[in-house]
Amino acid sequence: MLDRYLGTDEQAAQLWNELGRSAPTLYALACLCSQRWSLAAPPADPLSVEAQAILVLAAKHGMFELKVTNTSANAVERLLTVFVEVTENELIPVRIRGDLQTSLRLFDGFRQLCATSLVMHHQLNEFSLTTAGFTAAAGITNEEVDKLLAQIRTPGSED
Repeated sequence: MLDRYLGTDEQAAQLWNELGRSAPTLYALACLCSQRWSLAAPPADPLSVEAQAILVLAAKHGMFELKVTNTSANAVERLLTVFVEVTENELIPVRIRGDLQTSLRLFDGFRQLCATSLVMHHQLNEFSLTTAGFTAAAGITNEEVDKLLAQIRTPGSED
């Protein structure tokens, strides 16, 4: 009878496998994007500096991948991270090596973009800017955003 509540080893292995690929978080972000996108409501509050920085990074190509790297020695690099496509062959991780708090604020900036219908989910770990997201990205000029972008792009903060 206890097996009914604990599941089998095969079920547990599958759940651990899904957790290892951040499936619950990806699912939650995908749902958030879908809910907000269908409402097409403009952002109620001003976007955070972190959300603006992500928009500026994505302004040209508009594509995102969420990935986890469990082999890095650096703890921040092992966390689920937003990667922005800056050229056809280059993805930049949106995090700052060794700075967990700022990296978490950056990840929350992505969540904010999902919640304000500026980002939409496509499949699995792939997201993109919406038309409103491209428009918002084009209008950002902010000195604080530039400083944050310099930290994100600094050699040593990337893989």
